[in-house]
Amino acid sequence: MFTRLGLFDGRPESRRAALLDFCADALALSRDRLRLAHDPLGAPLLLIDGAPTEWRISSSSRENVWLFGLTRRGPIGVDLEIFYPIEPPAAVLHPDEKKRLAALPALDAAAAFYDIWTVKEAYIKALGLGLRREVTQIRVTPGAALVLDDQRRKVTLTAARRWRDESFGKQAICAAVILSPAP
Repeated sequence: MFTRLGLFDGRPESRRAALLDFCADALALSRDRLRLAHDPLGAPLLLIDGAPTEWRISSSSRENVWLFGLTRRGPIGVDLEIFYPIEPPAAVLHPDEKKRLAALPALDAAAAFYDIWTVKEAYIKALGLGLRREVTQIRVTPGAALVLDDQRRKVTLTAARRWRDESFGKQAICAAVILSPAP
């Protein structure tokens, strides 16, 4: 899995160009061989020489920061949030997550919420559903290893990564997940 965090000027065309540059660099290909398309639900697709590929991509941006992910190991999703002290929105939390956050001081609850949310959003992007999915049925369990349950079933991940980055004068909370291929 390749991931990269970077800055752009906020314009969609700049983000799209940055995504193509990222893919060209990661794959050691000339950028003019790459094109982006979208599947019927809006998920990004990478084309090489005009043809579909086994490479899966995902992107996220907030303000002027972007996060991209690229893999051929399975469906990928990435998410990026910029930390601001907020009251966690209960409407997107699993009941167990609500209880856990309610027991924390406000600033810790906000940080824990972002950790949960970025994983959930990366997961639903990897599913190819975007926010068309009921996120309260997805539970992220804290700990060193990323554990996800979806409708009370454990989700099998090929790879997962959560991290924070302060390279750009903002605290970026990031997550990337690759789903295991269906049997």
